[in-house]
Formats: sequence, structure tokens, C-alpha cells
Amino acid sequence: ALMKRLAHEAKPRLRIDGVVGGQPFHGAFQPTGEGRYYLIVSKKFRKAVGLEIGDRTEVSFSIADQNAVDVPRELQFALEADEALNQIWIHLTPGRRRGLAYRVASAKRSETRENRVDEVLETLRLMSRE
Repeated sequence: ALMKRLAHEAKPRLRIDGVVGGQPFHGAFQPTGEGRYYLIVSKKFRKAVGLEIGDRTEVSFSIADQNAVDVPRELQFALEADEALNQIWIHLTPGRRRGLAYRVASAKRSETRENRVDEVLETLRLMSRE
């Protein structure tokens, strides 16, 4: 019923910006296939708000830009330095861009982040040959 009220039936997931358990949250409602939805939150986030898997909590939210992608600055700089690869990046689906950006952003050490930027650039180069 939530997605119908939000007039968002065309997309199975709904990206949101909001507050979960009193903490800011960016994520997506995920469909269960039974007309119900859930949020996936990290273990670190659950600990911060004192929630366990399966707990119910209050969520306030607004609908986020469904095509938004948070690009780590290392990756952004690399894309700005190579127009051909940047054009390939721009034409990827938002979901594909989010996945590649997350690959870089999830690395803790700067050296690992730089290595992953190189991996993403190589992935884009391979796409250009297809």
C-alpha cells in the first residue's frame, strides 16, 4: 500500500533520504514480493541506533533522487581527467554507476581506494571495446 500511495509502482525499490531510529539514513525500501518492504542497514548503523535484525522502528523519509550517485572524489577526479571514460560512465545506468562507486567508497585505506579507482577505469575501458 505504501508504494501505491507514493505512486511509485514502476520501480520495485524506492530510494529514500530520512531518519531511522533518530539517525540520518540514505538507502532504499526493498520489496519482499508480498506487498511489503524493508530497509537494509549496516551492522554499524544498527548498533548506533540500538536495533537488532527484525526490529521495528519509526522511519521518517523523503523520496530521494532515484538516479543520484555519490561518486567518491578519487573516482570523480579520474573521470574528469579522461573524457572518453567519463562519457562511458555517464551512459551507464544509475544502478551500475552506484555499484562501481560503492566499490571505491567501501575501501578504508586510501591505497586500496586508488587501486579500486584503477579497477573501475579498466572496467570502463573494457566496455569501450565492446
